[in-house]
Amino acid sequence: WSSGKSAGAAEASSPSPASPSILPAISDTQFDGRSDRAPFWLLLGGSAVRGSFPEAQRRLEGKHEGLTVGRAHQQSLHTNAFDPALRQYLSRDHFRVECGRSGCRLVALSSNPIWLRRAGSRTPQEA
Repeated sequence: WSSGKSAGAAEASSPSPASPSILPAISDTQFDGRSDRAPFWLLLGGSAVRGSFPEAQRRLEGKHEGLTVGRAHQQSLHTNAFDPALRQYLSRDHFRVECGRSGCRLVALSSNPIWLRRAGSRTPQEA
């Protein structure tokens, strides 16, 4: 998954090791209930995704309160985007993106592997 932000969101500050920020900080105005735009989005990509899986179905829009990703939450996406042999590594509740006024962060919800890639380095995330 890669991440993006809606137009008008503030730039991300450097994350602290205890609370890694994987997504850009969200401006206060986007949390005041007046914006109907998603504050962030995730784009499914990588070599494990079936090449025939449509680009138009690879984007998940986050909500102000965050987004939980996993087989239980995006059943069709996980069934159609990945081969059955790979699905054993995708949990029902795999990870959550939690958002607040200072930005968004990844929270691992699974014992299955999750890596955060930032600035060329990969860091395992644990539940």
